[in-house]
Amino acid sequence: MNFLAIDLETTGLSPEKDRIIEVAAIRYIDGKPKECFEKLVNPGCPLPERIVELTGITEDMLVGAMTEREVIEEFLTFTGEDVLLGHNVSVDYSFIKTAADRLKIGFERQGIDTLYLSRTLKADLEKKSLEAMCEHYGIIRECSHRALEDAIAAATLYQKLYDEFNNNFEASFLPVELKYKVKKQEPMTEKQKKYLLDLVNYHKIEVPLGFADFSKSMASRFIDKTILHYGRMKR
Repeated sequence: MNFLAIDLETTGLSPEKDRIIEVAAIRYIDGKPKECFEKLVNPGCPLPERIVELTGITEDMLVGAMTEREVIEEFLTFTGEDVLLGHNVSVDYSFIKTAADRLKIGFERQGIDTLYLSRTLKADLEKKSLEAMCEHYGIIRECSHRALEDAIAAATLYQKLYDEFNNNFEASFLPVELKYKVKKQEPMTEKQKKYLLDLVNYHKIEVPLGFADFSKSMASRFIDKTILHYGRMKR
């Protein structure tokens, strides 16, 4: 089976409200890694502390990173028509599809989910997270919750499951159509735009990258996080 193992790190769990901060993909042909894509993404908004603690990715690391628009355009070119593979791959797909939708680009793919395979084939295990499955199979990750390491781990997990179960459960390993309906996003209002610009000028911080593409919810979250981090404007 040929596939593209993928993983993302994001600012949160909502494809519409949160943004991608790291993308990684490895193309496997006949079970061997052949090409790699790895990019940090400047999300144009402050990073939640829990995300910094979880991933080790800091705002300083993202200062010179490319915008979502730039990275997603490159990523979509890299993916071609490959089957996507990941642990809970539908979540990664929802973020990519939503980001592509913001660029007015369609994105439809087939996928293989190692979380589904783990739940189906290793039902006796108490936990089926990527961390738990790696521990079960002795798969070593240099650092968890970084996109490249997790993509490699998902691909290795797939190969372990395939070797163990393919003879009896061949159909389980076939790719399926990935489905996600992107929720309609309202554009940022003029009132939000003015307040946001006044806020960044007041605190002497840079206008966020991708500002022109902000939705109403994205602008609201940026404003809230900026106030939380820097404080309100004093009149």
